[in-house]
Amino acid sequence: MAAEVVSILSLIVFIFCVLGPLLMVGGRRLIPLPLQTLLVLGSLINILLAALGKWIDGGNLSELLSLPSAVGSNVILLPIMAMAGGFLVAGALEGSGGFAALRVVINKMRGTPLGMAGTLVFIAQFATIFAMPCGRIQAAALLPVIITLGPEGVRLITKKQMVVLVTALAVNAAASCGPSQIGGIGQIGEGFLQQLGLLTNAQEFGIMIGTAFTALFISLFITRFDMDEKIRLSEGPSELSVGTSATSGRSVGAAAAEDAAVSEQRDPSTRTAEEEAEIAKKFKAPLVGYISLGIFLLALIGAVFNLFGKTPITTTLLVATVLIMVIARLSIRQVIAGIILHPITALVAGFLMAGSLAVSGGFEALSNLLRWLAEFKILGIGLGVAGMIALFVQLETIMPMPCGRILAAALLPVVVAMGPASGWLPGASGLLSGDQLACVLAAFIVNAAASCGPSPIGGIGTISEGMVRSEIGYLRNAQSFGILVGMTPLAALTMRFLVLTHNPFTLRNLGLYFGLLAVVFIFSFGVVKLINPSRFKKRRTPTQEREQNVATWITFLLGGAVAGVMMSIALFLPDPSGLFAIAGTTPFLTTLAQGAVGGAIAGALLLAT
Repeated sequence: MAAEVVSILSLIVFIFCVLGPLLMVGGRRLIPLPLQTLLVLGSLINILLAALGKWIDGGNLSELLSLPSAVGSNVILLPIMAMAGGFLVAGALEGSGGFAALRVVINKMRGTPLGMAGTLVFIAQFATIFAMPCGRIQAAALLPVIITLGPEGVRLITKKQMVVLVTALAVNAAASCGPSQIGGIGQIGEGFLQQLGLLTNAQEFGIMIGTAFTALFISLFITRFDMDEKIRLSEGPSELSVGTSATSGRSVGAAAAEDAAVSEQRDPSTRTAEEEAEIAKKFKAPLVGYISLGIFLLALIGAVFNLFGKTPITTTLLVATVLIMVIARLSIRQVIAGIILHPITALVAGFLMAGSLAVSGGFEALSNLLRWLAEFKILGIGLGVAGMIALFVQLETIMPMPCGRILAAALLPVVVAMGPASGWLPGASGLLSGDQLACVLAAFIVNAAASCGPSPIGGIGTISEGMVRSEIGYLRNAQSFGILVGMTPLAALTMRFLVLTHNPFTLRNLGLYFGLLAVVFIFSFGVVKLINPSRFKKRRTPTQEREQNVATWITFLLGGAVAGVMMSIALFLPDPSGLFAIAGTTPFLTTLAQGAVGGAIAGALLLAT
């Protein structure tokens, strides 16, 4: 009896620690403590609760003393060390001018067949292409590039284009740590499945498409009225301005409004050679920067494709760091300055919380709660497994943490426990088959990684809002919608139809897959177009504000429903070949309805938090 009470209490402690920093009371956070500190304190409370429960049930002293070591055994060193190695390389790149070289390369790409449009798409997807252990690395390197391309810089793009690109890059960078081979969240999930690399492709494709949906949403939803009201560019002449605008005495804030209209009519390819030369001067890098960038790319490609044999990823990154230090004559202090402690401490805190939940029975309590949620019915109608999964995979974005590793490390064991029973995981419930579990893991991990983008407590999205000096939360809805409708369900669809299928190139398989992608795209474009607030001219009235809020709620409810349907199709669509194992006997149409309801609830909760 004591063990059951302790398991419920430990789950309550966990939920309180997660929601405490998110809940606002009187304009202040309910618990004004750093999240990592709160998680460590919660872990200690759970250990004490577990010890109390064992003591009441007659446990001996040795069992009580073994609890801290049982918690520590859940701290997995591989992703932590790989992440630290990635940060060391990032510090070396920053100190040697490698990131400056990257900025020059991106500027040069405008003159290639890619043109400006292709270059901007490449920038938005760069973080996932070269996935680092934390998206903040790429965001810190590339966000200044985007700003220098905008109205306050060389004016290659308009203010609206700059905001769309910043929003898309932020959510792409946040999600990129999921499939990262050097300390990404996906490595933890693949470790549970004991199949390294299984989730990577599905996650990367989901992120790529989700980034496009995010850009589409922000482009359609943001009007010039919103831009003028909620984004404040700095006053005074910009050092990066080109031509007469730098010396005309006009403020950048005044010039930007005129520039938005001029840039929309003027093709950047019509710039004169003198203007291009002036722009090129703003992008400079030393030779050693290009060399260090080449060393980094070689190490990254080698680590991902095993070009160096069985060499651990951490060793490869460490060797690359030493080479860059020697070539660029960097000090250890310069390199260590590139290590961002926040993601590392977040991962450790998440592991500690996971360990405390394991010893206190919190995982079992949460598994029972999810099973109850799947079986709960009102008037004979319930969420079922499909609805519960559609809601659960969006949980990380519903409760957005400043680093997705926090909840991922604590909740991944619960996800795995939904799969088939195994000797090393006695609490497995068998709700899902092994194939279905892989699809759920792909979706859950992408959602977890991306969730730090729109997080209001230190996410990458807040960094991007600071870069464009917008109101806090201005970009959040667009990022959340992209994660809800694009990234999360499409990762599961890709896993189902392209990874876990023996022959993905059959006409039926490709038709289903791309047909579903088309449905998601048409829905996203259509529903966002319907709530486009461009019809609100000049200043909105209170009635128009209410209309926009209602339309936004409808959008997220419908978006969540579509995402839930897509998750249900990925998990429960009958497979004539029998290669995809399906658990459950609920009729397929009922499953789709349950998934839609669960997804709609997720969309509502996501918008409410």
